[in-house]
Amino acid sequence: MKITFYGYNAFVVENGSRKIAIDPGALFLHYFRLTPLIPKKEWEGLKPDVLMIPIGGSVVKNTMGEKEALEAVKIISPKKVIPCHYDCPALVSKKLNPANPDAFKSGVEKIGIECNIMQYGDKIEV
Repeated sequence: MKITFYGYNAFVVENGSRKIAIDPGALFLHYFRLTPLIPKKEWEGLKPDVLMIPIGGSVVKNTMGEKEALEAVKIISPKKVIPCHYDCPALVSKKLNPANPDAFKSGVEKIGIECNIMQYGDKIEV
């Protein structure tokens, strides 16, 4: 399986001849916005291969911030983490949903989980 990042929140997941375009920010936004408290019992033991998780909710509270996302990573225990939904371009301000992806990556790696910060066009194999 290959994951390609196409900017903002657009990812394409390829597995053989199948390609699926996803916007994890929208998926997580709906779930986390309605249920913002951490920890979540239903997250325990999920252990997915890849977890794409929003980290840009520290200023505009439309999703989780870095701290909440790190707590979710600890509970979910994925093999690999890809932060998303942060530093989004905006018309008036330079960044909407600001975050420090390097600090988040450091926190994830301290608990022994791989973290990939993806830039436009980056691809990773899973």
